[in-house]
Amino acid sequence: MQVVAWFQSIPSPWGMAVLFGGALLLLLLVICLLGKSIFSSGEKKEQPKQWEQMDREEFLAFLGEETIAGVFVCAAEIIGGDDVEKKDTVCAYLKEKRLMKEYLLRLGTDGYPAAYAVVLWPYLKEDAYYGLLLEKFRLKCSLDEQLAAKEFFEAVQDTAALPYLLQGVVQPERYVLSRISEALIPLGTVAGKALTSLLSMVSAQTASGILAILEQMPGQFPMEPVLACMGHEEWTIRMAAIHVLAGQKTAAPQLVQALDDKQWQVRAAAVKALGEMYCYPAKDKIRAMLADESKGVRIAVEKAIQKLS
Repeated sequence: MQVVAWFQSIPSPWGMAVLFGGALLLLLLVICLLGKSIFSSGEKKEQPKQWEQMDREEFLAFLGEETIAGVFVCAAEIIGGDDVEKKDTVCAYLKEKRLMKEYLLRLGTDGYPAAYAVVLWPYLKEDAYYGLLLEKFRLKCSLDEQLAAKEFFEAVQDTAALPYLLQGVVQPERYVLSRISEALIPLGTVAGKALTSLLSMVSAQTASGILAILEQMPGQFPMEPVLACMGHEEWTIRMAAIHVLAGQKTAAPQLVQALDDKQWQVRAAAVKALGEMYCYPAKDKIRAMLADESKGVRIAVEKAIQKLS
């Protein structure tokens, strides 16, 4: 009897069709609702910024209603965009309202990160607070932050940035010298003079780093401090000095003296430097070094002789 009752409870084919059809419609409705929700949320993400639709007057009024922090957020985003008119307007507003001064007073606090100074500075170079910005940046931001903001120093391209960069040079155990050199090298002769003046006052490790930077700045610094490094007790310093002096024909006598150095790496570096500068007076002495006890030196001698021949 239970089996008969079960068969009788099964809907007719038409009833089954209605059930499946209703379920399908319900599923389609759910999919449509979800799709609309996702689409609308995507539309919200792609909506333009509030100020993008404003004309100049409306935009200025909008800036006037914003907090100082809000103005800088807006300015940083506009600087990164393509709207030239908005860029000019926001920069003119910052200058007119002297907001750089207000920003400097709050630099490094919540809402006033150093990153905004890096972004905006290329557009505000003529601002009266140029020097204050550098000084505030030095006092309020860690040395690591200063060096990481390479764009800041590249934008400044001024000797006023030199003291802050030199702070990083004398702490090579903490900061990457190659990053500092990228900012120092464009400063040219002034940076070269400052670096060479440090050579006699710093540790061997720091001196090695300075010489590595000077190697990329040929002829833009006094040679005397580098020549003095040829007598340094650390052979790595003597070798680094040779790399800097390579190509400087006035340094040939010191390089010839280095052929007698007790460290083979220094002798090899001197041989290579003299060969590359085609120092023919040193040819006989270099040839005599074919019997040097170091294989590295003998290889350097063979290459130098080929050049000098």
